[in-house]
Amino acid sequence: MSFGLDLFSQALFERWAGVPIVLLLCGGAISLGLLVVPRAAARPALRALAGFPLFFLLWGSFGVLLFLLGGTVFGGLLAGCIVSFFLLWHAARRGLFTVLWLRRELALLGLLLASGFVLAVFGWGETRDGTIRAMHGAWGDGPLHTLFAEAFVRRAGGDFSMPAFAGEIIREPFGYDFLAAMLRSGGVTIGGALTLPAAVLLACVFAWFARLAVAFTKAGARGRASSPPDARARITPATFAAALSLVLLPTFGGFQWLVFARREGAWSLSRFFGVHEAFWAKAEELGLVWENHVVIFSSQKHLLLAAAFILVLAGVFLASGREKRNVEGSNGSFALTDPIFVLAVGTGVLPLFHMHAFLGAGLLWISAALVTRSRSVFFGGVLAALLALPLVIWLAGLFSRAGFLAFEPGWMATGSTRGWLRFWLVNLGVFLPLSVLAVWGGIRRQRSDTLLLALPSLALFVLANLVRFQPYR
Repeated sequence: MSFGLDLFSQALFERWAGVPIVLLLCGGAISLGLLVVPRAAARPALRALAGFPLFFLLWGSFGVLLFLLGGTVFGGLLAGCIVSFFLLWHAARRGLFTVLWLRRELALLGLLLASGFVLAVFGWGETRDGTIRAMHGAWGDGPLHTLFAEAFVRRAGGDFSMPAFAGEIIREPFGYDFLAAMLRSGGVTIGGALTLPAAVLLACVFAWFARLAVAFTKAGARGRASSPPDARARITPATFAAALSLVLLPTFGGFQWLVFARREGAWSLSRFFGVHEAFWAKAEELGLVWENHVVIFSSQKHLLLAAAFILVLAGVFLASGREKRNVEGSNGSFALTDPIFVLAVGTGVLPLFHMHAFLGAGLLWISAALVTRSRSVFFGGVLAALLALPLVIWLAGLFSRAGFLAFEPGWMATGSTRGWLRFWLVNLGVFLPLSVLAVWGGIRRQRSDTLLLALPSLALFVLANLVRFQPYR
C-alpha cells in the first residue's frame, strides 16, 4: 500500500519546463527507433522502444564530447532537443507514425512503459516529501551516481574530478550519470533524471527479451509443424515463451531465494524479490552474486542501458540473417539511418557507459560477421572498433588501478571443480538447463541464429571465468 501511494507522489520535475523537454526527447528517441530498426526485426511498438538505448548512447556521447571541449551539460540538452525535433519531423514526413497509432500498438507500448516505470520506481524512487525508497543495492550506488550527476551540472566543461574525494578523478562509468545531468539541467529532479531513463530502458529490455524468445520459438515451430497452426488457439508456443520469459526476467536470478529461505527461515514475498531491506546484503557471504534482474538494474543503470542496446543489436542481426540479406542501404553504402551504421556508432561509444558490456557487444559483432558472412556487418564492426579505440585508451587512464585486470580462473567461485559447478548452478538456476537445452536443440537443427547468439555468449562466459576484470572481489 505504501509503495502504491509513493508511486503517485513521485518528485519528477522541479520546473514545468521539464515536461515538454522530456516529451520532446522521448519523441526523438521513438522516431529514431522507427527510422533505424528494420520492420522485419519487430513490430512498431518494439521498434519505437529500441530507439531509447540508441538515442541515449548517441546523445550522451555527444554531450560528453561537448563537455570535454569546454561546453556545459545544458548545451548538450539543447543539442538533444534540436536533434529530437528533426528526428520527429523526418519520421512524420515519412509517415512512420501511422503504424504506431494502431490501438494494439499504443496499448502494448503504454503497458510496457507503465510496467517499466513501476519497476524503476520500485528499485529507486524519490517522493515529493523528500523520501527515497530504494532496493539495498541502490543505497550504495545511488549516492555515488547522484554526486556525479549533480557535479556535472555545476561544473565547467572538462572537469572529471571525483566530487566526493579531492584530488581524485572519476573511476566509475559515468555515461548514464551525464545523461541524468543533462536532464537535471532541464528542470528534472535528480530522482526523475535517474528514474525516467531507467523506466523506458526496462520497457525496452522486457520487450526485446520477449521478442527474441518469440523469434526462436516460432522458428522451431516452423521446423516441426506438419500442418498450419489453429488460428483460434489463444495460447501458442510463441506467446507462452514470451510470457515465461517476462516472468523469469524480473523475478528469477537463480536459486538464491530458495537458499535464503532455507537458511533464514523466511518465505515472505519481499524477501523473494530481495528488495527494500538489508536481508540480501548477506548474499555474497553465501556465494550468491546474481540477484534478480530488477535488483541489479536498479543500482546498475549503466548496465541496464547496455543490456537494452545489446538485445536490440541481437534482434536486428537475427532479423537480417533470417531475411537472407545484409542490413545496408540500397546502394550498398552506409547511410545515416542504416541500421548497421547507427548500431556501429552506438557500439563504438558504449565504453562511455559500460566497458564490460562493450566486450560483450564486440563479441556479438564478431559472431554476426562470421555467421552471416555479411560485408556490411564486417565493416560495421570495424567502424565500431575504430570509434571505441580512443575511448578505451582514455577511459583506461581514468580507471587504471593496480590489479584491475588479472588471470584468475574461477575467481568468484571456489577453486575446486565441484565448487565451481555449485556456484553456477545456484546463481544461474533454471536459466542454466534452459540455455543448454536451447543451444543443443538449435545446433541439432543447424540454425545460424542459434550460433549467432551462442558463440559470443559462450566466449564471454569462458572469459569471465578465467579473467578478473575488476580490482576487487
